[in-house]
Amino acid sequence: SDVMRCKLYSLLLMAYVVLQLTDEKERLIKVIQEMLPAIKAEQSKALLLTTVYGCTDNFFYHRQAHQIIDEWRKKDNPKNSKQILLQRLADYDKWFGHDGVL
Repeated sequence: SDVMRCKLYSLLLMAYVVLQLTDEKERLIKVIQEMLPAIKAEQSKALLLTTVYGCTDNFFYHRQAHQIIDEWRKKDNPKNSKQILLQRLADYDKWFGHDGVL
């Protein structure tokens, strides 16, 4: 399913970055770029966007991830999985020096 594929691609992308497998990383990012428009599940799309942003520091993915995830901040008690993505996106922003940048 798309949800499982998003989870798998997110883990693979992070592994490729850690292992410095640049060619594999670039190939997977191209696959992700092609599939992103077709993903309907908001949380799965947010996961991939956040992961690609965290692995590339690309402002395009930064902006798209924030467009989805920032809406979750307005809700009372988002699910734990959403809270994890909220924190991960905030960590990437801090790491890349993008605090408060949109």
